[in-house]
Amino acid sequence: MLKRELDPPITILDELFRSKLPSCRCPECEQTGLRLEASLEEEIDWGEGASCQSCGKPIHPERLEALPGIKVCADCQSEQE
Repeated sequence: MLKRELDPPITILDELFRSKLPSCRCPECEQTGLRLEASLEEEIDWGEGASCQSCGKPIHPERLEALPGIKVCADCQSEQE
């Protein structure tokens, strides 16, 4: 019986991923494969958005999408310039 671990060894995750990869098909185009990128700790969680470091107000999602590393809202940036 397998038991879930909170932090499983990376070698086990890699083996499981590689064994399931051939069955991972896009339902629209039928191609197989995935593109994986390492997550950065400072990366923005798009589900919750981000707050301006100067005023604390939410930064608009469109601004975050266009400038992923941005830390201040448009109003505060205009004041700083």
